Amino acid sequence: MPETVTRNLPVLALRGLTVFPHMSMSLDVEREVSLRALEKAMEGDQRIFLVTQREIGTEAPEERDLYEVGTVCAIRQILKMSGSTVRILVDGLCRAKLCRLWQTEPYLQANVEELGEAEVRQSPRVEALLRRTAILFGAYAELVGGVSDAARAMVLESRDPGALADFIAHNCDFRYHEKQEVLEERDPSQRLKHVNELLARENEVLSLQKEMEGKVRQELEREEFSTVVPDFRLNKAWPSLRALPQAAKDKVEFLCNECCWFGCRDRKACYEAVSRIALGIPGPEHHCAAPHAAEGYRFSKAMENPGFISIDDIRNSYLPMGFSQFKIEGRGLGSALILEFLLYYLTRPEYQIHVREALYLDNMLDLF
Repeated sequence: MPETVTRNLPVLALRGLTVFPHMSMSLDVEREVSLRALEKAMEGDQRIFLVTQREIGTEAPEERDLYEVGTVCAIRQILKMSGSTVRILVDGLCRAKLCRLWQTEPYLQANVEELGEAEVRQSPRVEALLRRTAILFGAYAELVGGVSDAARAMVLESRDPGALADFIAHNCDFRYHEKQEVLEERDPSQRLKHVNELLARENEVLSLQKEMEGKVRQELEREEFSTVVPDFRLNKAWPSLRALPQAAKDKVEFLCNECCWFGCRDRKACYEAVSRIALGIPGPEHHCAAPHAAEGYRFSKAMENPGFISIDDIRNSYLPMGFSQFKIEGRGLGSALILEFLLYYLTRPEYQIHVREALYLDNMLDLF
């Protein structure tokens, strides 16, 4: 294992993104504290530490709000966008551990320890792992479409488990906390095994999505249906959504804030049970078998869901495509959670605290 190196670097906290070593990424930077960190990096050797926030909604992250492992990057390009936003292109250089975030104003700065990569000897076990990866990625590429021949060739030809795991995690649509798990795994073979598990699950979900897309198309073609709510796992099926004629788009109503497990196969039974309870109709109970089901609904978890539709998604993706109907999950969740939904979707950020105060101080309302 190569010797580790400790560095003092400006820090850019990422929301919902993960940067990997030896990968390039373009991202937009808006927060003042992040813009100041970029300025500081450009004054020196253009090196900066990119690390993901644990929660997307945290506006002023402190050390406890950041994951322990991130990536030391080189800033290759900065492009001024509208307003105060800048778009940067970075190249990931190496993994690094956040040792101490010793400054939070006017920009984040930390001591980080560069993490070396363990060597992997070629063996029949490693070769089997590489071949299994190529099969899984090939299936993934067929399901999602649009994967370049160069990417397919890279996966087929790679003999480096660690670099291959990073490449696939960078290029596949895994959740950001899952990508973080890949980034944090130091052992190259274990890292690729974990990526294989993610690919296998993703392939299963994508196959299910294909099946559901056919059912939704059939419902959209039925004249007696004025509104069709697709399964939330189809919310980001961009090629299929773009291909719909406008008459079909006018029928679609998206469920924005579903917290259900993305791999759930019991959605029908769950919805039937919820409907029976709401209507007071007796029937068999439904016990959710999803991971973390015991925690109940968490809006923060819904925001991590691959099918979650944010305000920016509505404004920048769905409306330009011609979609105009959106709904919020809320049956049986309680008035405090409903309030958070309404604040997020219907209230400008600068007014949210004032609305909260007015409601919390209203003795006529029972929110809890």
